[in-house]
Amino acid sequence: MCMCRKLGFFCVSVYIVAHCRVKRIIQNLCHMLPQLAKAPAKVLTEHRNALAKEQGSKRQLTLQNASRHYKRTVWRYAFAMGIPISTYVHEEDGRSVAIEWLRPSDILRFLLNKYPSLLLGGCQPGVKAEAMLASFWKQYQLIDPNHALFDGNPPDLHRTIPLNLHGDGARTQKKQPLEVVSLEAVLGIDSYKCKQCHCDDCNCPPTKRRAANDESGNPFIQLLNHKNHTYLSRFLVFAFPSKEIKMPGLLEALLKETAADLGGVCTNGINTDHGFFRVGVLGYKGDMEYHKKLHLQRSYANVGHVNAIQCCHECKAGDALHPFEDSNDQASWVSTRCLSLPWTDSPFTDIPFADWSGARDGRASLFFRRDTFHIFRLGIARNFIASVIIMLGLKGVFDDGETDFSVERRLNTAWHLCNLWCTTNGTRPATVRSFTREKLHYKSGSYPWISCKGADTVIFLTWLRFQIRLIMPMHVGGSLEPTLQMMLLGVQAGLSFTKNIHRHGLWMQVHCVKHMRNSCSSFLRAYAVLAQTALQEGVSLFGMVPKYHAMAHYKIDANDLLRLRQLLADGAGGQEVLLLNPAAFDCSGNEDFVGRISKQSRRIGFKKVLDNLMRAYLVKFKFVAKRHFEQRQR
Repeated sequence: MCMCRKLGFFCVSVYIVAHCRVKRIIQNLCHMLPQLAKAPAKVLTEHRNALAKEQGSKRQLTLQNASRHYKRTVWRYAFAMGIPISTYVHEEDGRSVAIEWLRPSDILRFLLNKYPSLLLGGCQPGVKAEAMLASFWKQYQLIDPNHALFDGNPPDLHRTIPLNLHGDGARTQKKQPLEVVSLEAVLGIDSYKCKQCHCDDCNCPPTKRRAANDESGNPFIQLLNHKNHTYLSRFLVFAFPSKEIKMPGLLEALLKETAADLGGVCTNGINTDHGFFRVGVLGYKGDMEYHKKLHLQRSYANVGHVNAIQCCHECKAGDALHPFEDSNDQASWVSTRCLSLPWTDSPFTDIPFADWSGARDGRASLFFRRDTFHIFRLGIARNFIASVIIMLGLKGVFDDGETDFSVERRLNTAWHLCNLWCTTNGTRPATVRSFTREKLHYKSGSYPWISCKGADTVIFLTWLRFQIRLIMPMHVGGSLEPTLQMMLLGVQAGLSFTKNIHRHGLWMQVHCVKHMRNSCSSFLRAYAVLAQTALQEGVSLFGMVPKYHAMAHYKIDANDLLRLRQLLADGAGGQEVLLLNPAAFDCSGNEDFVGRISKQSRRIGFKKVLDNLMRAYLVKFKFVAKRHFEQRQR
């Protein structure tokens, strides 16, 4: 049975047959995994006919209607989550298309009735859950008092659930682009365990443990929602193949419908079996490319033009007066944050967040949240790794008596050293099998970056730290020593930044904030110094990209919190001001969720993707939730 569970969407066929308790069919099914991977609806029909024939029934189902039989079987035996599927009809250029989607209000109502712990940090509705929600919003109000949720001092914050929206692109069959938008709980599912975070790297002072019945009000027990199966923390709203439908306005129209429905829950609340609940939306997660799809006038796409154009949706960095390459605390762009909106129209205006018109300020631009995963691990860190490897090669570090001084040979030697280190430490990159010009995108006149996954980024940074430390004693007092010191500073600071935000909980205290700020500042400084060195030597390395500027925003956010803490030292009633962990908007878990959705879509006939994808997701969602709660009760 465990072999069949690996099939993901096809587990429905296994569970249906297991439900019928036909041992011989289960045994035959385990030998038919390749056939299951091709057409699960058809296989389900074949096994239904085999079962009917074995029982002496002459009623046979036709394979031409396998999809219809699958839907009926799922409905009859309640194999799918009971969230009602809605249909949105979009008209554009004289054409219309019907898209199945899940309304956020229907998702939240069903989950709060059936699985409320998925939204309440693992707690059941009651005193403990209310204390956790009240503690969250009490801390959040200190760092973002202008959020629309706090207008009028609402009395029901203890029953208000924090949520995020996320959008990203994927690949379905025939390499068609698939647009996926989901809803996400902010509180980690394991927060109910009341385990506080103690990070040794930051030298955090140990917080005093309190009694178990009072622990739910402690903000340090609130965890990031990065563990467990992503179907338990991310909930699909809609998904469709954009290139197949060919309606450019469909994505924005669906986002407007989603925002209108979600805004109603934020404003009016929702009645459930456990009482009245509201939600508060913290922002819209996604990478820079997906944010650009919503007609941002200030985005990363502006970099590279002849004229200096603003390239950050939060500030005016990028033009001639505000260079985005400046990462100092006194950079000119710091004072331009949230002065104006980066769009002419937004699909999220129905969600209570800020002044969407921009008449008072441009705070609404903060609704587009920065993603630490794409900014660092899949962003500036990959530029840094490739540039360091190439610069070490150009400096002759990988020669060791060789007579071949070509870039290809030096990169090959670097790979063998990296591979030896990985083998010794029992690790291995998931995607990279060699260092070549193609892998490092090292072409004439272009700035290199290594094509690897986020986990591989940490592996390569750790190897570079070992390699640089190994060769530094041989260059003490030499011309290469300052460069090696800057490389080592950047590697150590980058590892410290990305590891510590994931090792902390949802909230970071002052010691952790200072540590994160110093790590971010050291990395940016090392990157800038190495970029200047490369420029002086006439080589194209350490390119200044918009993600370098985006990372500088984390340092400025930390400075803002420290100033706010000083201002509220007397007025906050002795309460410590905490920083919401930047990893709360990290999209690494969302990448896994989107990948699973796209994998399910590839297991369905392409002509039936729009009809069956949502139902297939609900089937898989139910079995994942069932398995999770069974294991939790053990």
